[in-house]
Amino acid sequence: MFPNELLETVLRRIKYVIPTALFRALAPMYHFLLAFLSALYYGFPSRKILVVAVTGTNGKTTVTELVNAILEEAGYMIALSNTLRFKVGRESVVNVFKMTMPGRFFLQRFLREAVNATCRYAVIELTSEGARQSRHFFIALDALIFTNLTPEHVESHGSFEKYRDAKRKLARALAYSGKPKKYMVANSDDTEGKNFLRIAGRGGAERVPYSLAHVEPYRADENGVTFTFEGEEIHSPLLGVFNIRNLLAAAAFARSQGVSVATIKR
Repeated sequence: MFPNELLETVLRRIKYVIPTALFRALAPMYHFLLAFLSALYYGFPSRKILVVAVTGTNGKTTVTELVNAILEEAGYMIALSNTLRFKVGRESVVNVFKMTMPGRFFLQRFLREAVNATCRYAVIELTSEGARQSRHFFIALDALIFTNLTPEHVESHGSFEKYRDAKRKLARALAYSGKPKKYMVANSDDTEGKNFLRIAGRGGAERVPYSLAHVEPYRADENGVTFTFEGEEIHSPLLGVFNIRNLLAAAAFARSQGVSVATIKR
């Protein structure tokens, strides 16, 4: 067992031997300490790589894969962490954890491996459950992409309001990440997307909204989707109008990074 895994095991055992009421009172401190120690152990790797996070109720995995594909097409070495897999450069393994956002030590180790492999970007899914447990602490974000917010995953939060507030923690994390240039990419067709743009913008993040109104007219049929983006017709075999939004999220982020429309189209 590695020293970091031993430390996490010890902390988790402490969690299970103290009274539940006491742990609830100490939970914020526990989560903060675990996040700090994991980042410290791996040398705060997020400070040495461009970290792009994707959050929302639906579309996170699709958007991370699209962002990964576009940035690779642009010639960058990419690390990717999502529900399906973990990838550093050309090496990819299946995500067997049955969770989108694994424990803090895993994420920090993943980022350290990405830095060591000289990846330019790390593209990661962030969840409300992970935010509730402060798993995003000490991951310095350069960009956050927000897809949508619907009342589908509120069980562990207790209410939609608590679910929404957990998501908003991620917008604040971007706002105060300390990175010199930050980008908040959000679906402005979604009411909460406008709130994300506002919250992150207060911290100096550049606001990058996207909307179906930007690409009208568009078409979605059994052959895929077609729309016009910055004067170029884009076709994708992905099905459904919701995937136009996913494609727009990835394209809007890529444009914020200076990737050409021709590269995005490929």
